[in-house]
Amino acid sequence: MRAPALTPALQGAAVMAAALLGLGAVVSAHPAPQNLTLRPVIVRAHVALEPVVRERPDGSPYQGTVRTLSGTFSGVSLMAYDADTGGVVATLGTSTIVSIARDGASSQVATVGSSVGGLVYDRATKLIYATEPFACEVVSIAPTTGVVTVVAGSTRCGLQDGQGSGAEFQRPLGITLDIASGVLYVADMDLIRSVTVKGVVKSVTPIGSIGMPDGDPCIQGPNYQGLTYDGDDGDLYLADTCVNIIRQIDPSTGAVSSVAGQCIQGQFTTCTDYDRDGTGSAGLFGHPAELVYDHIDGYLYVADYNNNQIRRVSRAGVVVTLAGSGHNEFSNGVGLFAGFSSPIGMALVGNDTFWVADSANNAVRAVIPDGPPPPPPAHGIALYDPPVAGESPVGLAAASDGSLWYSVPAAYKLGNLSATGQFTEYQLQTGVSPGALAIDAKGAIWFTDGSFIGTFEPATQAVTLYKIPSGDSATDIVIGSDGNPWFVGGQAIGYVNAQGEVLEYLIDPAVTLCAGFSSDLLTLGEQHGNPASIDDVSTQGVMLSRMTFSTLTNGPIAQGPEKHVWIGQPQSIGEIYLHNVLLYELPPAPTYDYDWNPAGLIEGSDGALWFTANLAGYLGRLTTGGSFTPYEIRAARSAPLSIVESSGGSIWFTDPGASKFGRWY
Repeated sequence: MRAPALTPALQGAAVMAAALLGLGAVVSAHPAPQNLTLRPVIVRAHVALEPVVRERPDGSPYQGTVRTLSGTFSGVSLMAYDADTGGVVATLGTSTIVSIARDGASSQVATVGSSVGGLVYDRATKLIYATEPFACEVVSIAPTTGVVTVVAGSTRCGLQDGQGSGAEFQRPLGITLDIASGVLYVADMDLIRSVTVKGVVKSVTPIGSIGMPDGDPCIQGPNYQGLTYDGDDGDLYLADTCVNIIRQIDPSTGAVSSVAGQCIQGQFTTCTDYDRDGTGSAGLFGHPAELVYDHIDGYLYVADYNNNQIRRVSRAGVVVTLAGSGHNEFSNGVGLFAGFSSPIGMALVGNDTFWVADSANNAVRAVIPDGPPPPPPAHGIALYDPPVAGESPVGLAAASDGSLWYSVPAAYKLGNLSATGQFTEYQLQTGVSPGALAIDAKGAIWFTDGSFIGTFEPATQAVTLYKIPSGDSATDIVIGSDGNPWFVGGQAIGYVNAQGEVLEYLIDPAVTLCAGFSSDLLTLGEQHGNPASIDDVSTQGVMLSRMTFSTLTNGPIAQGPEKHVWIGQPQSIGEIYLHNVLLYELPPAPTYDYDWNPAGLIEGSDGALWFTANLAGYLGRLTTGGSFTPYEIRAARSAPLSIVESSGGSIWFTDPGASKFGRWY
């Protein structure tokens, strides 16, 4: 049912009130509010650092121990183990190949004519083999002399089996070696090729068997297609980069199967990156680059490039995160306390250690898979994956029974997470995209949906939509002290009454709102460079006061400690009381180039302000004494949004950037 707009009687009263006030608004006859331009007082917040960890819901540890090898390696990317020296050969930049010893000492080996797509060292021939994707060649490099020799292919790119220059490659990238037979294997865009040291090239798998979303060869960058050989069962494993899949290839038959990961179509990319542990297609990746197989423990280890993590994959397809917070960081540590920035190359340099080319950090990192787990902190953040891989929760509201309701607008869903951890999702009709959420006293779920306000009755699963008369898009919704759902968006604040009528009142441009302390509501917003304003509106539509701020911008607004109104700003938290504003200036965000950018803001039962730092990927806690504690959300692309406190006292948040729910404890 779509509710009616204002009744004629109400419309007439609105026109008269607007004429009296000169505001052109639906408001009660009341003296026009005074505009107050306030000068903010800035106070620097005190920072209190506390260790936090992203715990798995099952309590198992992330225990890859990460250390940094001595030396700086500018633009290090690809890597291969050198069995003769016990170190590695690696690429610096796109075409320089160097040798790196265990003590970090390095020396240049050679420079190839174009960029390198993959490396492998052959102890039998004492040669490095490399692919040149843009020259469409496989070459060998003598480590002692630096002499580069074309093994197969030519600058004539194509798809042709043959020998030497008579063979053609499309775009050769990952390369590996079967030590027993001396045969090289190459990932060539959409199929696997074999290459002997004599230059004989054969196609191993059918055309289109790898790297093929939507039926087209996958060439979006960065695209590494790392390849490794499992000498235990004779299979190849491929990190199929831009489709985010780990594949298994039987070179004797050409059969290709997916071990883990999947390509989830994105709005602007062919395959969207996700950070999710799980089995098979439920384990998700973010452009996996290179991988190695450890015959001692039987696991694959993957450099997950866009997730800034090292992942471990079993033969059964069980994916777990071994190390890396997910953020672009540079830190040694255990599990998610370690930080990488765009890891690419990997090499197994011993039975219990492998090295990682941490490209954006210009460093080589040593990783021990089975290091000691980090000590449990007093507080931490537990992250939970939504029921459907790749879906991102947005809105969040806490129910009186201890459960949480959330919205997934891109999938047209509402969901419930029970107090015991059970997910239940409700598919709405196509086109109904719930955003911000609020729950009324009867347990009905209210949500914003563009120019509609919607309600969902859990008992009957009935959905009712109410058209906003002005046609503005609602951006926030709360339950007012009168029990009605109030919304804000554009230049109007409004509510849906018990009769299903939608009433609106004109205010200054607003984006967010909160219930006031005494039968009122407060809104915050600025548009098109105008000063931000806070309007205090009664539940009868009376404009009680208006405050304008020349230095503030859009942000969340909430009731807070000491019965003051609190707002979030890009690099500060503002406290407003008695027409004064106090800004607690936050320290620079740990994530470089980004402000904290609070997106959600609540008062916790501990008397402190909690907020989601949307750009930095953190939770923040600020006391009235100005003590600020940041809590890192250790997940790739973390961008927390909505935040609530459950009836059990836990702080919960949605993280659509990481496609996760979070709980602080």
